[in-house]
Amino acid sequence: MIIPVVSDDIIYFSKLQSKVNQKRYELSHVKSEEDIIDIILKCNYPICIIDINSKLIESFNLQDALKNRGCHSIDTIAYYPHVDIKLKDKAVDFGTNLQVTRNQLFKNLNNILDDIIFNQISES
Repeated sequence: MIIPVVSDDIIYFSKLQSKVNQKRYELSHVKSEEDIIDIILKCNYPICIIDINSKLIESFNLQDALKNRGCHSIDTIAYYPHVDIKLKDKAVDFGTNLQVTRNQLFKNLNNILDDIIFNQISES
């Protein structure tokens, strides 16, 4: 399953990529407005990971783009630096399904993804 990751930080994205269970998940780096259109809006991915501090969130109005995907909903995971609690509030206001610190996401990436997939299957 391909999971888009909206992030300006290539190093952190690479760390996540090395941590993910590659038998089940493939992370796709969303690093431009064109990527948002090509990867998130045109494809039917059930999960998206967002760096809530990314410049892409403001520049493209990603919030509206995610909400207006038609009949396909998407579960969003927002991550933020643990030292900036205001970014967690921003993630909640953004409408993300789950908000975690960068460290929590890195340590628990596969469990978080597995739980979301399990919940999606249970709700079907």
